[in-house]
Amino acid sequence: MFVESECASVEDLSHLIGLESDTSRRKGEVLPGRPGKIYKTNLWRLDNRQEISDEPEEIHRQERVGLQDILSRVAGHEQQFVAAGRTGRSGLLVGILAKSVPPLIFDAAILKAIAALNIDLEIDLLIEQGVDDGEDEKISD
Repeated sequence: MFVESECASVEDLSHLIGLESDTSRRKGEVLPGRPGKIYKTNLWRLDNRQEISDEPEEIHRQERVGLQDILSRVAGHEQQFVAAGRTGRSGLLVGILAKSVPPLIFDAAILKAIAALNIDLEIDLLIEQGVDDGEDEKISD
C-alpha cells in the first residue's frame, strides 16, 4: 500500500497518516542501478512479501492473509490515509510472480476496506517461463 506525492515529504506523509512506512524514497534520489534517472515523487509504503505454494486454495488463503495484514496495519488511520492520498497518488499493489496463472479471488470485505481508503487496486501478474521449484511469490504494497 503506498502514497506517492510531489509536494508532501516522506516525513510529512508519516505524520499525516500516523504510521511509519516500511519503505520510503525521496524525490530527487537516484534510482538504484539507473545513473542519471531520479525519482520524481516521494514514496511512503507498507510492504508484505510472501512465498507460497502453487495450490489454488493455498494461494487464495495466503492472498487473503497478506491483504488483511496490510489493511489491518492501516486500521484506525483510514481517514488520515485518505487525506495523505489527496497529496498525490495512492494505491494497493498486488504483485504476483508465478509459473502459471493463479486464481485471484478478493473477498467482499477486503474490497470494501480497499474502497474505504479511496485507493486504486493494481495487480501485476508475471508468469515465469521454465521455472519449476513449486513455489510462487506474492508481493503486496
